[in-house]
Formats: sequence, structure tokens, C-alpha cells
Amino acid sequence: MIDSGSLSFGRDLFNTLLQGSVRRLYDEARSRQHSRLDFVFTSMIPWISEKPWEFAYDPSRQSFLATEEIHFVRNVLTSVPADPIVRTSGPLRILVVAAQPLGLVPLSVDQEIRVVQRGFQPLIDAGLVTLDVLARATPEQLHERLKGGSYQIAHFIGHGVFDEDRGEGCLVFENERGGEYRLGERQLRELFCKRGLSLVFLNACESGRGGHADFNKGVAQALVAHGLPALVANQYSVLDTSATAFAQHFYLSLAQGLSVGVAAREARIAVNYSLQGEVIDWAVPVLYARSPGMTLVDAPPAVSVASAAAATLRRDAVATERAESVVLWDVDSVFPALDKTIDNLNNAQTVFGFRLEGLSAPMDAWDQDTAEGQKFLWAEKAARRLQATAASLNADLLVCVTRHWLRDDDWLYLYGWWPDHRTPPVAFLSVAGVKELKPEGPETDRAIANALVTCLAGFYGETGTHESGARNCPMAFNESRAFAHLIAEQRFDAKCRRTLAGRLGDKLKALDALLEVFSAG
Repeated sequence: MIDSGSLSFGRDLFNTLLQGSVRRLYDEARSRQHSRLDFVFTSMIPWISEKPWEFAYDPSRQSFLATEEIHFVRNVLTSVPADPIVRTSGPLRILVVAAQPLGLVPLSVDQEIRVVQRGFQPLIDAGLVTLDVLARATPEQLHERLKGGSYQIAHFIGHGVFDEDRGEGCLVFENERGGEYRLGERQLRELFCKRGLSLVFLNACESGRGGHADFNKGVAQALVAHGLPALVANQYSVLDTSATAFAQHFYLSLAQGLSVGVAAREARIAVNYSLQGEVIDWAVPVLYARSPGMTLVDAPPAVSVASAAAATLRRDAVATERAESVVLWDVDSVFPALDKTIDNLNNAQTVFGFRLEGLSAPMDAWDQDTAEGQKFLWAEKAARRLQATAASLNADLLVCVTRHWLRDDDWLYLYGWWPDHRTPPVAFLSVAGVKELKPEGPETDRAIANALVTCLAGFYGETGTHESGARNCPMAFNESRAFAHLIAEQRFDAKCRRTLAGRLGDKLKALDALLEVFSAG
């Protein structure tokens, strides 16, 4: 479903971008071009360039340029030639550079590496990517890694800011004590340019913003202007999961020998259909490139990609073949060992099949303008956006685990939400405010199992929590988010058991088994 306001905005962008003789040249090129057309947008005027031109909508053809018709990339004016691209026949060689905490509490370096690798695992399993991770990155560590020219792509996960006083974009690294260390555009181009890199992917806010006095003082613009062949940046604030989902599809296309222009278009299409409602999300990442047709690797044998896909299907068979398929999404990378927790939950019973997936976050589901001054994930709004995603995953229920505060239409500061009458089949669990909960360990496993049982019983039993009754019951209302309750060995009380027995059947025995998986005894 495409919102009429979004289409109107897209039409305004298109009519502004293509006027008069430029429109005639565009129509002539479209009539002569049998395949898709390359479109390189270049503007050094900040207030023009900052518009989301990727969202331009051609009303005569009823299509967005960047998803259906055009290989849409950006460029900057520069006299510096692009660095040479060394094509290979092997997998993409990626260095992931992380400089931010990735969970509820600060993770260890090993935990951060596991979280990052988990997002890239499908590409690694397919033999399409080799991955090295530099967690808690300092400038010195990054410099040392890039000296040898061993990587084709550097993927930065962290924070970006535009320093108004210095008039330049910055990326935030860590110093030797774990504190903030900002690098400006000159230092960044010294690190990233002339290192054999073909592409830098900046998963950082404001990394695509240009300078006001000198447009090429923005991070993205500076790197491209000084020779980097291609770069992906975020023009506006973006959720980590949205940028990660774009990256996964983008790299998948690159690793199969497709061009950067094609890869960006395929990634936008994938992010677009993964969410219902507003479609602006896919236009936030922007691709800078000297040529939309540049490729990084030769196309791999089709049989290797197909066999890797078959292996992935076999791995997920347990989850999809059981009576109830439950997909878990660790929205904010809270739990590095969640895949191992899921294995134990699957082994404990045979009714529910759990599996872990990485998805794209619906950006407009986050509410920043409440009377409380707090940023919330709005449950009903996000659930509607994710309904199609649950269907595409063949999930009977999609459970989203987040460290953000949760709300619904009526209540703030919820710690769990599931829909009435099982529609849409999307639920949320929030660990916001639970500072005692570690990223992994026995207590964390028990808390996850308890919360899942509460969610499953509420969703399938079409019931809510209760304020009276046994306090160690999974359905007891824990308004204060008492940590002792979250990690307790929980059991359904007599009243809940009678209510649920008639509604759940064999599912109740499976839920009992899940409560016992991580018991101390």
C-alpha cells in the first residue's frame, strides 16, 4: 500500500528534478534505452542535494526512479581521479569497523564480534563474503588494518555527526580508554582513500550530509571527492537495523557480480516490500559512485549459491516443520547468544519451532514526541508495518525483542505486547530499564524463556496478564519490572492453567517444557 501523500511528495521531486529541456532529454533517453537507464545526480548546493531525490516518482510511468526504472547514484564535482578497482573472482573481502555499544549494556569485544557476524552470516555461509571484524575501533587499529590493502569494502557501524563549529562531517571512533574520538573529513580520507578499497559503507547518521560553506566537507562527499570509487551513506537519521537490512541485500547483489547501481536498486526494492505502509525508508541510504556500472567481483558459479541456499533451508527446517513457527528478531542486538538459546528451546519440545532472523526496522514506528519526553516503539503501528514480513517468513508469530521503551495506543512503558485475536501475528518484548540483565548467561536464558512463554500464552490463549494470583506465574503483571520475577523459575498458577488448558491443548505442555529448560534444578 502506497500512501497518497508519499506519492505526491515523490511527484514533486520528479517534476522539480526534470523540467523543460532536461525532461525532454530524459524522455528521449528512456525511449532509446532498452535496458534500465543510468542516472547520476550531482549538485554541490547543500539545500538541493539534501533532498531525498531517490524518492522521485514518475507519474506518467507510475514508478519510482530508484526502484523500478533507474540505476540512481550520486556524485560530487572533483578533479581527483577515482582509485582503481581490482576485480576478483573470489568472495567479497569486507572489514567491519564497529565503534559503538550494540546492546542493553556494553558488550565485550567477543560479544560485539558475534553480533556483527550474525548479521552477515547468510552471506558468509553462501561463500559470498569473507569477514573480519574490528570491534571497539580506535583510529590506530583501523589504520593498521587498512595498511596492507587486503580489503575491498570497509563497513563502518557507529555514530556520525556534522560539527557545525568546524564546518565538517565527522565519524566517532573510540580512544584507548573507550571514550569518544572524533575524526574529521581530512583524517578520514587519509585513512580510507588510496588503500585499495572499492567501497565504504557508512552505517552512521548524518554521514551523507554535505558542508554548507564547502559541500565536499561532508564525510561521504570528502571520501568520494578524493578518489574513493563508491560509498553508501545515510542522508538522515536511520535505525541500525534498517541500514543493516539494506546492506545485506546490497552485498548479496555485489557478491553475485552485479554492479553497484543494480545492487542499490535491488536493496531498495527488498527494504520496500519488507514493510507495509510508508515507503520512504528505502530512500534514506544514498549511493555515491563515479559509475553506476562498476562491479567488484566476477559472478560466482550459480551452483555454489544454490547449494548454500539449500543449506540454509536445512538449518531452518526444524523451525518451519513444526506446528507453530515462531520467528525471533533481536531488533537492537541485545543478546549475542540468542541463537544458542533458541537451539535449547527447540530441543525442549516439539510444538513450537523457533528461529532467528534479521529484519528491517519500520522507522516511523518510533514515537519521539510524547508528553514524557521519551522515545518509544509504538506497538500497533510497528505490528501493522511488519504484518507482511511475518507472512513472507512463513511465521505464525513474529516476536520482536527490543531495548527501546514500548508503548501501545493506551499505555506507556509496556514490557510486552501481543495483538488481540492473533492479528497481526506480531508481538514485542522490551527489556528497556532492566539494567541488571546481562547480554548472555543462565539468568538471561531463563528471562528470555519466561518472557517468550508469557508472550506465547497471551497470543495463542488470547488472554492478558493478571494483577492477582501467584507472583511466579508467567502471566503475573510485573509492572515494576522486578528483575527477580524476570529470572525466577516460573510456573502457571491454577487459575491460569485452567483458563489456558481449554484454549491451548498440547501447546500448554510445550510451554511448561519451555519454562523448565533453564531451571536451576
